[in-house]
Amino acid sequence: CPPDLSGCPDLRSLSMKYCRAMKRPPDLSGCHMLQNLDMGGCSSMTCPPDLSGCHILQDLDMNGCSSITYPPDLSGSHMLQNLQLDGCSSLTCPPDLNGKPKLLAVHMFNFFNLTSLPDLSGCQSLRELIITGCFNLTEPPNVSGCPDLQLLNINGMRKITCPPDLNGNPKLKSLNMGGCVALKIPPDLSGNPELDSLNMNECYDLTTPPDLSNNPGLQSLNMSDCHVLE
Repeated sequence: CPPDLSGCPDLRSLSMKYCRAMKRPPDLSGCHMLQNLDMGGCSSMTCPPDLSGCHILQDLDMNGCSSITYPPDLSGSHMLQNLQLDGCSSLTCPPDLNGKPKLLAVHMFNFFNLTSLPDLSGCQSLRELIITGCFNLTEPPNVSGCPDLQLLNINGMRKITCPPDLNGNPKLKSLNMGGCVALKIPPDLSGNPELDSLNMNECYDLTTPPDLSNNPGLQSLNMSDCHVLE
């Protein structure tokens, strides 16, 4: 069973990583000072922690919590900066990221049942977005409201046919669209002058390469296995 934290009102950091047999999270209702929570690898846990009292939470790691079927409620976590949900493979809906102006990084890997993406319109400070191995998504993420975005990785979005609109991301440095096997048109990179890394390997349906005339700083380009590229 999880520890009783009712007598720890000043707790700032809690790690319960790889407590694989634990089926329920600890009660955090009295942990108002909590800033860092790591529950990665708690693969038997069937529900996420209640974060309603964690108003200054900054870092949440739930990587490998493969048995939870719904995401944590982040509505009260306005200070959140880093969200790690890699390998939460039973989730069927995305986390609600509305009202997260300080959010810097979101990692979502292997959401096999996910059919929709989180709304990022309130994530003005987002710098890193990794949404990979989400095979059932049919639309790319809308990152138009993320002007500080520097890294976008949507590797393995097998069903998207159009790329994301990147005109609102002038600071983008790294773009990974590898494994987007149904992609038919390349991304418009004219508004991304700082781009230095582009991966578009295994874009099987792509017939034309992206226009790189406005990307003078590009250092790495991978377009291997683009079988019908003319």
